[in-house]
Amino acid sequence: MKKGYFLIIIFFLISSFNFSKDINIKASVSSLKIGLDDYLQYTITFKGINNPNSPDLSFIKDFDIVSTSRSSEFRFTNGVSSYLTNFIFSLKPKRIGKLKIPSFEFTYKNKNYRTQAFEIEVVKGSVSKPVKRRKNPFYDDFFDDSFGYEPRNFKIDLFLKAVVSRKKLYKGEQLTYKVLLYTRNNVRSVNLVSSSSIKGFWQEWYPLKKTISGTRENYNGKIYNVFEIKKAALFPTQVGKLEIPALDFEVVVVDTSFFGLGGSKVIKRSTNKIDLFVKEIPYNRELTGVGKFEVKLDKYKTKCNINDIYTYSFIIKGDGNIKNLNIPVLESNEFFTVFDPQVKRDIQYNENKVIGILKVEYPISFKKSGVISINSPVFEFFNPESNQIEKKRLKTIVVDVIGKKKVSNQVILKDGVKVEKKNEDIRFIKTGKISKNHILIGKSLIYKILILLPFLFNFLLFFKKYIFDKFLINSKFFIKFSLLNKVLSDIDKAKSYEELYPIIEYFFKKGAKIEYSELTDFKIEEFLYYLKFNQSFVKDFLRIKNLAQSSRFSPIKVSEDVFNRDKEKLIEIVKRIHKRL
Repeated sequence: MKKGYFLIIIFFLISSFNFSKDINIKASVSSLKIGLDDYLQYTITFKGINNPNSPDLSFIKDFDIVSTSRSSEFRFTNGVSSYLTNFIFSLKPKRIGKLKIPSFEFTYKNKNYRTQAFEIEVVKGSVSKPVKRRKNPFYDDFFDDSFGYEPRNFKIDLFLKAVVSRKKLYKGEQLTYKVLLYTRNNVRSVNLVSSSSIKGFWQEWYPLKKTISGTRENYNGKIYNVFEIKKAALFPTQVGKLEIPALDFEVVVVDTSFFGLGGSKVIKRSTNKIDLFVKEIPYNRELTGVGKFEVKLDKYKTKCNINDIYTYSFIIKGDGNIKNLNIPVLESNEFFTVFDPQVKRDIQYNENKVIGILKVEYPISFKKSGVISINSPVFEFFNPESNQIEKKRLKTIVVDVIGKKKVSNQVILKDGVKVEKKNEDIRFIKTGKISKNHILIGKSLIYKILILLPFLFNFLLFFKKYIFDKFLINSKFFIKFSLLNKVLSDIDKAKSYEELYPIIEYFFKKGAKIEYSELTDFKIEEFLYYLKFNQSFVKDFLRIKNLAQSSRFSPIKVSEDVFNRDKEKLIEIVKRIHKRL
């Protein structure tokens, strides 16, 4: 019996020795040839290393990392034990051609290890093999109405199309630019990954809609769902041939294949380039107003005291570039002085045009009393529809100015003392001694408070400028506290799932420094695992995030109780994440 125990101990010692000595790292790929719409499985296996960290794949430049998983196994072969840890990465190719995956280097106990490098051939489309599946009434197949067994490949069938309202226009004239998504797949989200700045144009992008309603269109014999995902009003600032470049997007598509199991794929699509021809405004005139405008007076008074400030106000409304519009000038004359105007500009987003509203308020100080006319300034603009320069002049305002102008800087001698009067009443000044029976205002509490107020105000101003604004407001604690309050307040106010997604985007951008274009499931998983959250927590959050994201394209129909439970769950999740940031 003792001999048996001794042999077992020797056996495990030998096994442990072999286990500790047999250390190796290797890499493998699922295929050396894939399509641009396919995914490549890249696996790094650690042998004989206990609990290794997830490899950093920043050295891979030709592929995007879509997802990652980890598995472990224990092997015992011919008296030798080994422990394997597999890190499996799903990679998406960035372009067509021969792409490289360099060697992965790893240092363990002062010894360097290096994996094999791979060269992957990427071709257009997809080379994945079709999967045979059985049709069943619970399988949602949008395009296939056949029955029985059939070969089926999860086919990506979507593209982007950029359209404009016209291709010939004048400098400064409004142009509507739209990006349309044509798809026969279920789309979860669409993200712009290139710069939205377009050279040669002043641009006003429409705000993103919370829910996008699609239409159906027959394109090349196929029925597509069409979504308007981007729209802008463009105003050319140059003449000649201009180009609207292609915009790059990432589209997250729901994998509806049998083995997709509700997963998703990230694909890249670009819009088409558009060439435009921009003409100069005729008549050799430099006008900032190009479009169709209306000008009207705002509310005004017909009577004013000469010592009051009179406000002359008018409104310009139209489909031109209101933000760059030069305002009509009202000039001073011998009857009144015109001061610098206050200008307010606003934008309204109509279906096919951006409407601008410009409100101008000129303060006027009258010099004389009597009936005074204010001649309205002239507003000139070029109307592309009539191909003419049009002038708009408002009616003349007649104001009855009453009263007598107060004399300023008048010098008065009072008992040999020179007093300078500046529109102030000095009749309260009296000579002689002040009776002790009188209440001395200088000793009253109100007077002391009034004296202290300027000092208190200056102190608060100093505190805000040099302490609060410089140190406190930029402190990590204050920023984190403000972020949490804003996000929780916005979640509480949300009425639907589509209102939750912009809040989630904002929270991760400000809190985790993850840009909108990088907010993928993989990136979120990696971030939350880094913060040491468990799988159940990550799964709950991704479920709510994906519901909110996909609801922009198709509203989620759930009961109010279910939505409120998800809101409460999201609030709790945000609080827990915020604590570990």
